[in-house]
Amino acid sequence: TVEFWFRGGNVETDSYHLFDNRTSSSDGIQVTVATGYANLIIDGTAYGIGGSVTNNTWHNVAIVRSGNDYTMYLDGTNVGSRTVTAKDYSDRDFVLGAGQLSLGYQSFDGYIDEFRASSTARYTTGYTPATTAFTADQYTPILLHFDGTTGSTTFTNDGLLTVVFVKGGTGIDVNVTGLEANGDSGPFDMPGYAHD
Repeated sequence: TVEFWFRGGNVETDSYHLFDNRTSSSDGIQVTVATGYANLIIDGTAYGIGGSVTNNTWHNVAIVRSGNDYTMYLDGTNVGSRTVTAKDYSDRDFVLGAGQLSLGYQSFDGYIDEFRASSTARYTTGYTPATTAFTADQYTPILLHFDGTTGSTTFTNDGLLTVVFVKGGTGIDVNVTGLEANGDSGPFDMPGYAHD
């Protein structure tokens, strides 16, 4: 499960990267928002299954893999599932708020909060998104609390992996193999909790 909160001022009209772990245009997972809809792209195939998103509103998105089934939840509601031949994407570097590749979407102009990567399928049905900070458990390799001030490059990780952030680049690059993250707040800032 990969989940986080996001809020942007132009999500109804523009197209943005939110999460990207692709190694090529046809290998990996990408979560985008485009003209008012959250989208899941797996191995280059766009599954326009996301529900609608509105400007200046916090939205919770979760991508859950269970076996060969990928389900996207938006604000706790199952907005669609797809069956895809299972691949293990868990050891991939990923980027928040920007793309691994420069294909079709711009870097996110908004806020991201409470990013959690889990080694288990957290949701099997609709759920009520948490309105407080997540807490780590044995299934939480990465849990990023973006609780600093706007423009901050200091973040807290309460997950099982040690993550170090270094200023530079666009978006936040997270190297999950080497347990290191590189980046800064780039085009987006990440203060507070999603419910604030």
